[in-house]
This record gives sequence, structure tokens and C-alpha cells, in this order.
Amino acid sequence: MRALTPADHQWADERANLLRALAHPHRLEILLRLTKGEKSFRELALALGISGRSMSYSLTELCARNLVLKSRVDGCTYYTSNVPDFDVFWQAGTSGAKTNEE
Repeated sequence: MRALTPADHQWADERANLLRALAHPHRLEILLRLTKGEKSFRELALALGISGRSMSYSLTELCARNLVLKSRVDGCTYYTSNVPDFDVFWQAGTSGAKTNEE
């Protein structure tokens, strides 16, 4: 087995940061909702039933890691998923997922 290089460590650090961004149920639900289409800040906050402050923090975390894209139209902020197959990824960890044993 070859020794890990600095590039390997950087790759692992970047993936760990992505996983930390997904480590909260609100952020996972935001991404799942955004796979179904663009949503405004208000639409997301109402759908999730969380405070504006929590929504803002979660969206900032997701945008900082390029998982969610942000745009402004006529003074309203909209968000879209930058993870095209997130719903497929989401299913991988559930009891409905196929395993190698099947």
C-alpha cells in the first residue's frame, strides 16, 4: 500500500468538511427540498418550520461549501441545489438501499 500524499490528506479534509456541512438534519432537508427546484429563503424557512436565524446559518454553511447556489431577483433571495443527484445520495444510507448482499 502506498503512503498517503499531501494531496490525499487535502482530499480527505475537503470531504470531511462537506460531511460536517451535512451533519445537521436541517441542512439535509434543505438540500433535499432544493433538489425539487429553486426556493426562496422564506419558502424554505416556512417549509422547515425553523427560525430565520437558523435558516440563514444553514444556508450560509451550504453555500460556503458550494452545495447550494444563491441568487437575487427583484430583492428576493433564491437558492438552488448544486448537487444534481443528492436524492440518490440520500437513499444510499437508508434501509431501502440495495446492498452488495442482495
